Amino acid sequence: MYPIFESRHILRIYQIQYCESRFENCERFKLASRGEMPDPQLLPDGDRLSPRERE
Repeated sequence: MYPIFESRHILRIYQIQYCESRFENCERFKLASRGEMPDPQLLPDGDRLSPRERE
């Protein structure tokens, strides 16, 4: 998922919110904890990136 972001500011917000503090609320973390590979478009809050948002 992280290579998709061109804006380091947006990426940093997700990292602070989900990777450094509330990782147990991260949908990607939950899947990985069950041994499942998260979809690259899945955001930590459960939303998905649309193709237009990735550009």
